[in-house]
Amino acid sequence: MSHPILGVKVDFLSKREVLEKVDGLLAACRIGSFSESSKKANLLCTTNPEFIMSAQKDPEFKELINTSFLSVPDGVGVLYADYYLRNLQRGNLIGDFFRGLFFGLRVPFSGENSEVTKNLGERIAGVGLVYDLCALAERKNYSVFLLGGWPTDFFGRPLEAPEYDLAQKAGNELKKLYPNLNLIGATSRFSCAERDDKKTIEFVQEALKVRNLDKLDIIIVCYGQKNQEKWIARNGAQIPVTLGIGAGGSFDYISGMKAWAPKWIRKIHLEWLFRLVTQPWRIKRIFTAFPIFPLKVFLSSR
Repeated sequence: MSHPILGVKVDFLSKREVLEKVDGLLAACRIGSFSESSKKANLLCTTNPEFIMSAQKDPEFKELINTSFLSVPDGVGVLYADYYLRNLQRGNLIGDFFRGLFFGLRVPFSGENSEVTKNLGERIAGVGLVYDLCALAERKNYSVFLLGGWPTDFFGRPLEAPEYDLAQKAGNELKKLYPNLNLIGATSRFSCAERDDKKTIEFVQEALKVRNLDKLDIIIVCYGQKNQEKWIARNGAQIPVTLGIGAGGSFDYISGMKAWAPKWIRKIHLEWLFRLVTQPWRIKRIFTAFPIFPLKVFLSSR
């Protein structure tokens, strides 16, 4: 089901349901029974609090999310916001505030099968979805291309001369997990700037030509929120590609360049704190996700 958060569409589905919809779309486009979708790149957004806040100031980005094929909740803050909006009592300002606060404090200490956790819904992290899409692609022989990403230092500054192509390194790791994955190419060579569009499209098209394909099934783009979605919308039809997903910093983790938060930290929803400690340059983004985002949701609900 789809619920708007601050006017931004979010599809609250299970990961299984998301993959079924993706598989259905790709299969239909292959046999030409989904004519409208076959003319454009269908966008899969991994929508987190930062996406939603950015969309408040960027009408183009907001429209891209709201008209996307799927907009999945990548971020526990989005799940909290949805739970709060579904359970608030109009006119009971103080009661709603403390009800939402109490729920948020309970979730990290509740078991995976508890009623509290079930009421929250399922978070679909972008990097996890990349793995799942590649597993699906291997089973169904869907073609995949990895685009973007760039190695950075401890302070988030791009390395001037990295020793390796981050997308290619991520692709190598994915091939170890999914040996039969139809990965037709991977590159971090080009930027998301429009001046690079023509060269990027030609690079992807050449990879298709080598494999004797006239269309790409999935492109995974890591240019950072907003830039990656706009790139897909601007260029997807020219490749052409059926499904485009913006996956943020996924290549950093898939390649092994950045460390995953320990499982117990992820389980209690404190991955943001681990990232703040290991990537201090994220402080502005984390501040946007908390407390600005929940405060905005609370005030908009009155």
